[in-house]
Amino acid sequence: MTQPPGRSRRRRLVCLRSGLRPSLRHTKRIGPQPSHEHWYRDRGGVTFQAEYQNEPVRPTLTVAGLDREQLAKRSIPLRRGIMPNAHSTLTAAIDIQERVLFWAVASWATGYAGHLVAYGTHPEQPGENFSASSAKRTLSDLHPGGFEATLQAGLTTLVDMLLGREWPREDGTIARIEQLVIDAKWG
Repeated sequence: MTQPPGRSRRRRLVCLRSGLRPSLRHTKRIGPQPSHEHWYRDRGGVTFQAEYQNEPVRPTLTVAGLDREQLAKRSIPLRRGIMPNAHSTLTAAIDIQERVLFWAVASWATGYAGHLVAYGTHPEQPGENFSASSAKRTLSDLHPGGFEATLQAGLTTLVDMLLGREWPREDGTIARIEQLVIDAKWG
């Protein structure tokens, strides 16, 4: 037997007035629900709490604190652009933004230990602290033309620079980037 339409609302109001938080059981609608509400409910209630109740569930994180000695043991004291000897694979990534391209090169060892070898922007920026929206030198400054032409020229230049460069290891041997990924959108 179905409940009268106002019963669930009355229960919710009673809970709120008494200082209790209504459960998901008391927030269900009688009758058909919008399809997006079903989508939120099917994901365990966390999204529903955030989107419909405006009370996001706070995750409980159990992260062991790292002290300076532990961090010092994990770091590899190498100059920028040098790959550790123990690492065998070199990868690169490009993040597309409207005004600049951000890039990073990382090396990887067996067991997924990683090291950030180098990072930067194209075009290079005069200062260290900037955001994509406040960049002094932009892609359109370096490669004039329409938006697609500017982006294509910037990507071509950056990919050629990253893949054409030889990346030295600690022992002086040379490594080259094996894989390069490019993000598809910005924002």
